Amino acid sequence: MAGGSGGSPIVMMGGDLKKPLNLLSAISEIQVMGAMEKDASSPIDPKFLSTIYRWDFFSIGLRNALLNGVVSLFLTPLSLGVFFKLIPVFNDTHVSLFDKIYILIFNFSMSIGFGLFLSRIKESYIGSLSKGMTRSLLGGFALGEFIKIVIIFILFNWLYLQMSVKNIYRTLLFFKSHTDTFPFVKNINYIHVYYWLISFRNVFPVSAMLVLVSSLLVIGIPIIYLAYFVYKQKKEFQF
Repeated sequence: MAGGSGGSPIVMMGGDLKKPLNLLSAISEIQVMGAMEKDASSPIDPKFLSTIYRWDFFSIGLRNALLNGVVSLFLTPLSLGVFFKLIPVFNDTHVSLFDKIYILIFNFSMSIGFGLFLSRIKESYIGSLSKGMTRSLLGGFALGEFIKIVIIFILFNWLYLQMSVKNIYRTLLFFKSHTDTFPFVKNINYIHVYYWLISFRNVFPVSAMLVLVSSLLVIGIPIIYLAYFVYKQKKEFQF
């Protein structure tokens, strides 16, 4: 039991800690805990935050970061394909300066949105429990982003190396000589496909770098917000 600053006691029991089901509920739990710790006249026992409960927050952060990675895996090359006029939009490959800016913003929008959404927990970084929840959530998210960077960076660069001029030529030659086995390639313009694939392979190294930048944004934004909040709190405490 911890006495509240307003005179009403705050009772913490093990059963009061609910398992968060998703990112929204995890952030809500952190905000509720931060509010309780802020109003408590004495610190809440950190033992209430069990290892299983820490893992729940960690796994939610990890899962959402990997989900973000799946979206980046498909979205980044496609958006850059449009950017470099390799993929038509409404049967038109013409891309204006405004369209290019919009594509870049759209490409980073999910990462920035994730980062800003996570930064909402900064003001709940109060006591040992809310801090433990926050660290577990951001720790899982950071690990997921690291795994995402490694996998996508290796995959995109591997695709770039595999899509060499020689390999593209051999693959198209194979399909052209086996039209009976693969009838859907019978009417393909192989010259057009050949040059398109050669051009599109250059999208993958750029995509890998954009994924790296977006990952730094998605984890950097909440950490910067949190660091600034802690710095401001310490500065106010000194005065």
